[in-house]
Amino acid sequence: MTSGRTFRRTAREWSLDLASWVTEMVIDTLWETGLKQPVAIAVSRPPQG
Repeated sequence: MTSGRTFRRTAREWSLDLASWVTEMVIDTLWETGLKQPVAIAVSRPPQG
């Protein structure tokens, strides 16, 4: 697998439900575009300090 595009966004609130929803939306969009190769998806939040 090679490096590709990186998308970074922020949200005012973050939860496990939101992380799951974002992941599902990314996967659905990739399938709809016809992507046939594996991709790596990371959904995280910055450390709280």
